[in-house]
Amino acid sequence: MCGMLVLLAAALGGGASCNSPSFEIPAEGGGGSGGGITRDELCENDERDGGETDVDCGGVCEPCENGRDCAVDDDCVSDACIDEMCQLKTCNDGAQSPGETGMDCGGPDCQKCLPGNGCMGDDDCTSGICTDNVCVEPSCGDTKRNGEETDVDCGGDECEGCATDQACERDSDCVSGECRDETCAVACATGSGDCDGDNVCETNTTLDVEHCGACDTVCELPNATPQCVGGECEILECEPPYEDCDLDPTNGCEVDLEADPDHCGGCFNACVELNGAATCAEAVCGIDCDTGFDDCDERPENGCEKDLTRDVANCGACGEACEAETEEETVYCDANGCGATICESGLGDCDGDGVCETELSDSETDCGACGNLCVAANGTASCEAGECVVEDCNEGYSDCNSEYSDGCEAELAVDALNCGECETTCGADCNAETGSCNVDEGTAWCSEGECKVKTCATDHRDCNGDVEDGCEVDYTSDSGNCGGCASAGGRDCSAQFAHADAHCEAGECVFDACQDDWRDCEGGVADGCESNVTSDVQDCGACDKVCGTTNASATACTAGACDPECTGSWDTCGGSENGCTTNLANDEANCGGCGSSFACASTGTSSNNCVDSSCDPKCSSGRGDCDTSRYNGCETNTNTSTSNCGGCDDACSSANGGTASCSSGQCAVTCGSSFKSCNNENSARDGCETDVRSSTSNCGGCNAACSGANGGTASCSDGQCAVSCGSNFKNCNNENTARDGCETDVRNDPDNCGACNTNCVFCDGTTCLQHLDVTVVKTSGEQETSTSTGCGSTQLTMTHTLTSGSDLEHDYRLLVLGLGFQANTNNATPCEVSYGAQTFTRVTDLAASDGTVGYIYIMKEDKLRAASNDSLVVRINEHNSYGIIAAQLLELTGVDQVNPINGAHQTTNTSFSLNPSSGSGLTVGDPGSLVYTHIARRSAEPTASFRTFYQSIRDARVAAGHFFADDDDAASTISWGGGGFSHKLSAISVQRAVNVCQTGC
Repeated sequence: MCGMLVLLAAALGGGASCNSPSFEIPAEGGGGSGGGITRDELCENDERDGGETDVDCGGVCEPCENGRDCAVDDDCVSDACIDEMCQLKTCNDGAQSPGETGMDCGGPDCQKCLPGNGCMGDDDCTSGICTDNVCVEPSCGDTKRNGEETDVDCGGDECEGCATDQACERDSDCVSGECRDETCAVACATGSGDCDGDNVCETNTTLDVEHCGACDTVCELPNATPQCVGGECEILECEPPYEDCDLDPTNGCEVDLEADPDHCGGCFNACVELNGAATCAEAVCGIDCDTGFDDCDERPENGCEKDLTRDVANCGACGEACEAETEEETVYCDANGCGATICESGLGDCDGDGVCETELSDSETDCGACGNLCVAANGTASCEAGECVVEDCNEGYSDCNSEYSDGCEAELAVDALNCGECETTCGADCNAETGSCNVDEGTAWCSEGECKVKTCATDHRDCNGDVEDGCEVDYTSDSGNCGGCASAGGRDCSAQFAHADAHCEAGECVFDACQDDWRDCEGGVADGCESNVTSDVQDCGACDKVCGTTNASATACTAGACDPECTGSWDTCGGSENGCTTNLANDEANCGGCGSSFACASTGTSSNNCVDSSCDPKCSSGRGDCDTSRYNGCETNTNTSTSNCGGCDDACSSANGGTASCSSGQCAVTCGSSFKSCNNENSARDGCETDVRSSTSNCGGCNAACSGANGGTASCSDGQCAVSCGSNFKNCNNENTARDGCETDVRNDPDNCGACNTNCVFCDGTTCLQHLDVTVVKTSGEQETSTSTGCGSTQLTMTHTLTSGSDLEHDYRLLVLGLGFQANTNNATPCEVSYGAQTFTRVTDLAASDGTVGYIYIMKEDKLRAASNDSLVVRINEHNSYGIIAAQLLELTGVDQVNPINGAHQTTNTSFSLNPSSGSGLTVGDPGSLVYTHIARRSAEPTASFRTFYQSIRDARVAAGHFFADDDDAASTISWGGGGFSHKLSAISVQRAVNVCQTGC
C-alpha cells in the first residue's frame, strides 16, 4: 500500500515516503506548486493509472461499482472486495441471494458463474456462454469464438475446418486445407484453381496450358504446340517435320519424318534394308546397297534386289546385260564379266565352269537367267517356272497386293490399309505413307493390329475407345466428359458439385442449382450444396437454423423441422428449435400432449390438475366424466341425463315410441299399445323393446308365445297367432289359434291322411289306398370262386345299401335273396346268410344230385328296421371244387307283411314246364303280385309270357335267376328249356298289401 501511495504522490507531482504518507492533492480546478496533475484529471482520463484498481475508480479515486477490480474493501461502493472484485457481501454467503443467477455468482453484483451454474445472459458466465439459462463450456456449436477456435465454431483441434475467408493459423484449420495470410483460402472444385491467390477459383485447370492440372504446371512439349485436356498436357499439333509416333505427350513430337528411316514420311513407314542400309531423306526412303548389290529398279521398297556379280541382266552395273553370240549359247556373269556356254534349253552354266548344271526354272539364285536373284522384302521368295514369286512372309507381314516387286509390303500391326489382316482399313481416305485414315472429328491408325483413334480435332476426344464413331465427345459441352474424357482427367458435371445440378460450358462445369432439399450454407459452390436442410441440425429448414437441445438427450432434423429426443416428460409443443421446453407431466395447458386439446378444463369439477401427464378431474356430486375425455372435466349431469342416468353409460331407452326419463339418477319409460316392456330390463333401460303385434314370443301381450312345432312357420299379426305348415304335419286341433304349432303327422295317420279330418283305412304317405303294389326298388348281384372248406372259409360278401326316401316311409319292405352254388355234392348248404347282423328266412330248397344247389331267402320289414345298412354275408360248409357261388338280392316295397309269400314249387325234371293253373301248387291270384323264379341249372334260358324285371348274373357253370311280373289276374305259364344236366326250379309269388276300405274312404 505504501508503494502505491508513493507512486500516486509522484504522479501528482509531490514527494512522499513511507515515513510520511500524507500528501495533498491539488483541489479541483487548482494548480499544484509542483506542476503535477489534479485528482480530477487522474480519475477522469478513461485510463487505469495512478494506482487505480480499475479504470478511474478505486485507490485515490471514487470507490468502484460491483463487478469491478479492487484491492481492499475501501475500493468498493459495497465496501466488500471479494476475490479482488467488488461484490455484495451476500455473494459469499453460500446461498443464492436475490440478484444472483447462481449460488454466489452471476447478476450485476457478483462474480461470473462457472459452467453448470444458472445465468440470465452471457455476461453472467466465466465462459461467456449462457445456453438455456445455464452456463456451459465452450463448444463448436455455441456461435461464439472461444477455446482453441480460430474463428466462430471452427478451426483448432476440436472443431471442423473453417470456410473460405475465415481466420486460421495453420492449413488444418481450413476446409480447403490451405491457410494463406491467416485466412482460409478458397476450396476449389476438381478442375478449378485459385491461381492468382485472390480466393476466387477463376482458373480451369482442366484446359489451361499455363495451369494444367495444377496452378504451377505449365505445358511445354518438344517440337509441338501443347494443349491441356482433362488436366493433362497433350499435343495440339506437331511442328513439321516432327510427329508424335509413340503417342506419349511427355516427349512431344519425337520423330523427324524427313530423316528417320523407321518413320520415313509417316509413323511406322519403315524403309527396307534388304541387301543394304535403309536411309530417309526429305521423307523419302532410300537405301545404301551392300558391295556387289544395287537397286536397279530404283524401288527402295524391295531393297537392293540385284547381285551385280552374277546377274546376267545387270553384270557389273545396272543395265549391263550379257548377250549370247549364237542361239545355242547361255550367258553367265562372274567376277570377270560376261561369259557364255552352249547349254540345253532350261539349263545354264551360271558359275562359268563349262558345265550346264543350273536348272533355271526353279533356282532362287538363277531364276529364268543366271544371277537373277529371287528376294522379297519382309519375307522369302522362290522361283516357279522361271519367275520369282513371294513364297512366305515374316511374322507380322503379309503380301496383300499379291505383287512380287514389293514383297510382303504390309506390316499388319501398323498398316492402316491392312490392319490385322489384308484389306482391313481404319477409316476413310487412308494414306499409305502416313499410315493415317479419317474418322469423325479425327484420324485413326493401326496399332498392334487394331484400328485406334490417333488424333482428334480440337475440342473433341475419343472417350469410349471405339474407332467406329471416331472422336465422339465434344469436351467443351459434354456434361459427362467436361474438359476431357471423364476417364482421363475430365469431369462428370453431375458429380462435380455435391447435391447440385451443373452443365458443361467451354470445357468447365458450371453450377446450376442445388438439388431438392440441399442448400449451400457455407457459401461458395466449390463443395456443392453441403447442407441438407431436411436433416442437418445446424441448418434445419434453412441455413444457420440450429436445433437446440434443452431437456433433450439428442436432437435431429426431420423433414426440415427440429426433432429433439426429449427426456422424461418434456416436449417441444411447437417450439422444437429451442429443444424441449414444456413439461407434459404437470402442465395443465399441455397435459400429456401439446395443444388446446390437452388442456385440463374445470367444468363440473372441484379440481382438474395435471398429474403424471394425465388430467385428474374431481367430479362434483351429480356430475360424471362420461365421454372418456379427462380433459373437459366432468361434463355430464348424471341426475337428469337419459344417456348417463345414475352413472356414465347407464342409458334410459325410449325405443319404439316409449317415453324415457331420468330422475335422481333412475330410469323410467311409458309405452304405447303396440310395444311393451316385456323384460322389465333394469327399470325399462331398454325401453319398449317388444312389438306385441308381431312378436311370436309375445303375441298380443308379454310372454304370449306362438308355436312353429314340427316344421311349421309361426307368425303373429295384429296380436293374433297363426302357423303355416308343411305337407307332412298339419294344425288339426286349432289349439288357441295354432299356439301349439303343427301337431298332427298326416303322412300315415288314417284319421288325418294327407289333410286334417281325412279318414282312411290304409294311408300311404298322404294318400288313401285300398292296396299297395309290389315294387322293385333296388337289385344287386355278385359271384365269387373259392376252393376253401369249412364254415366261414368259403364265403361271399356283397354290400347292399337300403334305399331311403318318402316312398319307403311305410312298413312294407321285403328283401328276396336267390343263391346258386355249383358244388361236388348236393349237401352244400349255407351255414350263415345274414345282413347287418340280421338272419334271412329260407323259403325254398333246391338241391340236385349233381351238386347244383339253389335257395330263396326273405327278410321282412321288422328285421330291416333292426338292421343297419351293411354287407350281405353268405358262408357255406361244402368244399367247392368248381369254385362258384352266385347271389341275387332284390329290395321290394308294397309287400304284405303277414303273408308275403303266396306259395312255392320245386321240380327235378331235366325238361319241365310250370303251369300254376294246373294245380302244380303255385297260385298267382291278386293283381300287382309278383313272381320270382330261380333255377339251379347251367345254361338254362326261360320262356314265358311274363315281363322280365330283372335278370341275375349267369355263367356257364352258375345257376341263374329271373324275376317276372304278372300284369293281370289270368293264369300264367312259366316254361324253362334246356337239357344235359339235371336242374331245379323254384318260384315264389310275392303278395301285395291289400285292405278293405271302410266308410269314408
